Amino acid sequence: MDLLRCRIEEISDWHPNLFLEPHIVACASILSGYSNSPARIEIDWEMVKNKPENFELRASWCRTTADKGRRFRATVQPHVLVEMASVALAMVLVHEVLALGPLDVTVLGEKADYRCLQSKQVVEISGTENLAEFGRRHTEKVKQALANPFNWAACVVVCGFSKSGHRIRISQHEIGD
Repeated sequence: MDLLRCRIEEISDWHPNLFLEPHIVACASILSGYSNSPARIEIDWEMVKNKPENFELRASWCRTTADKGRRFRATVQPHVLVEMASVALAMVLVHEVLALGPLDVTVLGEKADYRCLQSKQVVEISGTENLAEFGRRHTEKVKQALANPFNWAACVVVCGFSKSGHRIRISQHEIGD
């Protein structure tokens, strides 16, 4: 089994043009609500070129980040924390596995969260604490991302957080899929 170990705080270094500290804190907040550090996260690959076989992510965080996460949970609504935590985990896979290149945030209405000029792909990210809606959410996000105004390929990352385990479904799609 391929195992990727990541200190969630590292993503700021990997994406220096983005301000990801709130997402890092949100990720520690959500993950620590269900598991200890490091958290085991199962990855479902769907239509990903050169995908690793039997891959697992272990995300860890430091105590200072966990302390900030507790305060952040008291400040921000849960669904916002889940979305921000999902962005943090997506940034790990985008950098460490897919190597898409630098990301730029999109404008509201462009059907995705980020775009990569280098690979001509949009990246749409979502998350849920209700695993019953995990598959449906992924399907909706694929449809949404493929409707992007750039007519670019899409990478979709959906994260699921629960006591029974964490999952990420990541997929890549060409226009017309």
